[in-house]
Order: sequence, then structure tokens, then C-alpha cells
Amino acid sequence: MNSKNKGNGTPLVSVLCTVYNHEPYLKQCLDGFVMQQTNFEYECIIHDDASTDGSAQIIQQYQQKYPHIIKPIYQTQNQWSKGTPIYDTYLYPNAKGKYIAICEGDDFWTDPNKLQQQVDILQQHTNCIATVTNSSVVDDKGNILQHKRDVVKDNKEGTYTLHHFFKQAHQYPTLTAMYRRSAVNNISQYVEKLRNPYLGDWILWIFLFQYGGVIFIL
Repeated sequence: MNSKNKGNGTPLVSVLCTVYNHEPYLKQCLDGFVMQQTNFEYECIIHDDASTDGSAQIIQQYQQKYPHIIKPIYQTQNQWSKGTPIYDTYLYPNAKGKYIAICEGDDFWTDPNKLQQQVDILQQHTNCIATVTNSSVVDDKGNILQHKRDVVKDNKEGTYTLHHFFKQAHQYPTLTAMYRRSAVNNISQYVEKLRNPYLGDWILWIFLFQYGGVIFIL
């Protein structure tokens, strides 16, 4: 567990997590959050959209064990089905961090240094808006279907632009991303309005690129 994260100050990073009926995968997701090793404080805002399985109970267990990290929001009625913009209404307004990381309840992190490494890079490269890495695709049993899905096909660490994003067929996996909270004030309302299940998160990336480059981490 992160020994520095005692919940006594303002978190530097806010991890945003949307959950709906993710019971089979949720513990692995939350384990990825609480295992992070950082020299700063971070929070994980978990939005459960009235799950009908045991997701809320799992979140409660982690909240009791890690109250300084896990910050849940529970719904009694499903808000997504009502057309409520989840990020704009519940997640961004409650996020206190300078940086935002996203990981949905059926995704998970494997590197305990993920947050620290990305914060270090964004602190050093103030002209960049976000960082992103490769990811792997697994099935519901944990079998790897696609190992290290390439974000950057030439596999070179560096800073990339919107042109590169389109060249790579917008394959940036959002669960690996960290971006600056400062951009959210300007783009979140547009991202929510244009969000489309068929387009994924590429709308988010297009808007982020208006504020700087994206650093790919090997």
C-alpha cells in the first residue's frame, strides 16, 4: 500500500472510475489503485451507477480498508440510462487533483509505479497535456488476447501530436492515460455532449490535443 497517501492533504491525482455491474472484475481493478507507490497523495473516485450485482458491496469493502484512497459515489437509480453526463455531473466536480487518470471497473493496472511515473513526466514537460502507454487486451478469464497493443507502431518513446493520433487510428487506451485537470474546465462539456459509444474516447483525445502534445511512455 502507498505509505505516503494518508489523506491529510490535497491529492495531486484524481483517479476516476465508472462502475456498472462489474463484480467479476472489480477487485482486480481496485487492487491496481491501492497498490500504487507514490510520493504524493491521490484519490480514487468510484462512481457506481446503481449496479444490480455485488459491485457496490465490493466498493464498500475497499472504502473501509482504504478510506484515504477510495471515495465512492453510489446511485440508487441508473443515471447513464437517463442521459445524465456522468463525468460532468459526478466525477469532475468531485475531483481535487491537478492530474486526472481514468480506469473503468472492468479494466485494471499492472504497474504499481504507473501514477508516479506519469506525474514525474507531466511535471517535467509542462508543454504536454497527457501521457499514455501501451496496454494488453485480456478476456474475462485473464487470458491475453493481444499483448502490448501498440499505441505507437514504431515503438518510440516521445511526444506525439494530433496528426500522429489519426495516423495511428486513434488507438490510445484511455485506461493508461493521465492528463491535466486544467484542460477539463474547457473541454468536459463538449466531450460529454459528443460522447458516443461507437466512437469511444477519441473525442476526449481530439480536445486534449488542443492544449499540448501527448507523451508516449514505453
